[in-house]
Amino acid sequence: MKSKVKMMTPAFNGDELQYVERALQKNEISITGENIDELTSLVLDYVKMPYGQLIANGTAGLHLALKAIGIDDNDLVFCPSMTYCGSAYPIIYERGIPVFIDSKKDGTMDENSLLAALEKYKDKLPKAVIIVDTYGAPADYDKLLPILKEYNVPAIEDSAESLGASFNGKKCGTLCDIGVFSFSYSKVVTTSLGGMVLSCNKDYMEKMSYLSNQAKAKSPYYIHKEVGYNYSMSNVLAGIGIPGMKNIENHLKRKQEIFDIYKKGFEDVPFISLTGDKDGSNHWQNGIIINNPDIDAAFVLNKLIENNIDARAGFNPMHRQEAFANFDFVSANNDTATELFRKTVLLPSGVGMTQKEQQYVIETVKKYI
Repeated sequence: MKSKVKMMTPAFNGDELQYVERALQKNEISITGENIDELTSLVLDYVKMPYGQLIANGTAGLHLALKAIGIDDNDLVFCPSMTYCGSAYPIIYERGIPVFIDSKKDGTMDENSLLAALEKYKDKLPKAVIIVDTYGAPADYDKLLPILKEYNVPAIEDSAESLGASFNGKKCGTLCDIGVFSFSYSKVVTTSLGGMVLSCNKDYMEKMSYLSNQAKAKSPYYIHKEVGYNYSMSNVLAGIGIPGMKNIENHLKRKQEIFDIYKKGFEDVPFISLTGDKDGSNHWQNGIIINNPDIDAAFVLNKLIENNIDARAGFNPMHRQEAFANFDFVSANNDTATELFRKTVLLPSGVGMTQKEQQYVIETVKKYI
């Protein structure tokens, strides 16, 4: 295939322009306006949450969540090791100490490793635990949350990848004390850049809202009693997300179709399994896990790239990264996160990819395994 098969190709229906034009025509190009109000309502209605605010990006949302909970210097925060760096960076922003937790075979946080970490640090418990819905698949909240409740530790749900996913009938992003969505270009619904924080806790929400707008006091004067952040979303960008949010069920249906095609395409290869093969997943990112020691996932990845396919390796665990080399990693199962990284190749999964492109990806993978 001559043209590159991109990792994530968003799909737009053309209605985005009318909302961007609305912002321009009304001169609502800052952080307030009809687009902000409408997109906020659409998301909150969809996930059935009382409070939420659009923000600059998902990493900013996690930072605000940590601030709302009250992370301070040298406070511990537990975080999955197998995740994107944006899950962990905000801990460092607040001079906290991350402790990285191992994964299960499905890539989500391992409850046994979490319990081992809580026991290890029982004399100084974490101020919060960040749980990630890896590749859009929900973590096992029925196992994780009771453990955290027993230790009285609040949970932040990094649902950046999992808008539309669900766990036991509840939408991802609503299962912890604070939830965070991302609307970056690769996500199921995109505003090009953007995110959202949401919570049932009004105090948390008011704190995050206040800090996201540079901690401005309600006054005709510029009064700042603490350091704030320029984390608000533009009303122009919010307009891009409104049609996507209105059309989210079709996007999720397409994501399911892409997953099903990959699963059927590799069903005759017994040593291949798929990421996110789990009830409730929105199948944001599909990848293959090569469970054959004689086949090097890095070799397959490089061959896909040579054949003009924008494939990538799976998440490289945080405890392997130089930026986090001085922090602890707790595993009750012999470092499953690294095992998954070494076996995983992420495949193009955008809503806008064609069936022809997907079949080319499948055929190319098979050619080299």
